[in-house]
Amino acid sequence: MSKRKYVFEVEVIEAGQRRRYGDSHYHYIVESEKDLQTIENFCKKVLKPAIPSTQYRKEDNCADNHFRNFFTKYEVIEAKEFLESGKNKVEYKVVSPSTC
Repeated sequence: MSKRKYVFEVEVIEAGQRRRYGDSHYHYIVESEKDLQTIENFCKKVLKPAIPSTQYRKEDNCADNHFRNFFTKYEVIEAKEFLESGKNKVEYKVVSPSTC
């Protein structure tokens, strides 16, 4: 079995409810030397797992789907070219519906 080291710098801009009994909002800036696909997988599957907001709106409004996290923004801020040194940087925003 081989070991791999993944390093992600995560800046938390916002984390929590904006108002009492409201949805929770999370806003991150993620930076890494890894490729953009690896950063996207890290954000959407590890940091704060979420589905796209368009998928969230299309699905039936039952309890199983209502409480799923959805992301409202995934945008590349800085991208390095192939074989170029430096870091890729993305902005990631997630909403967690209120449970109250």
